Amino acid sequence: MSNAQMEEQECTFDGFSTAVYTIDEKNLKLLLFGGKGGVGKTTCAAATAVHIAREYPGKKVLIFSTDPAHSLSDSFDYKIGDEITQMTGLDNLYALEINIDDTFEEFKKRYRKKVNAGFDSRSYGAEQNNGTKRRIRYNSH
Repeated sequence: MSNAQMEEQECTFDGFSTAVYTIDEKNLKLLLFGGKGGVGKTTCAAATAVHIAREYPGKKVLIFSTDPAHSLSDSFDYKIGDEITQMTGLDNLYALEINIDDTFEEFKKRYRKKVNAGFDSRSYGAEQNNGTKRRIRYNSH
């Protein structure tokens, strides 16, 4: 599977049977939660982060989200924001809510010249019909 050793266990929840995994967190580097909206990704991620932080007090745990709704702050009932924040109650648990729009804008500004130079050096006929060079344009929201 990944770096994590997993052992399948059977459990039931509201009458439904499902597989639950016990994770050997010693080797765990990254754990992703995915799925469509409203299925409990943030809730499961927050509960898992708290569990790992409690079980391994010597290990630093960072939970982060790119959800624009900032539901991670809601899950912890604590203002998190776009800087790594140490959570109260656990010295080794940190959280971050990444503002994906701001991050993408910063990325575009940072690499615009390199991207344009790459296109200029690899383009056949970098000049367009009107004589201007091709450039990548980014539209902001």
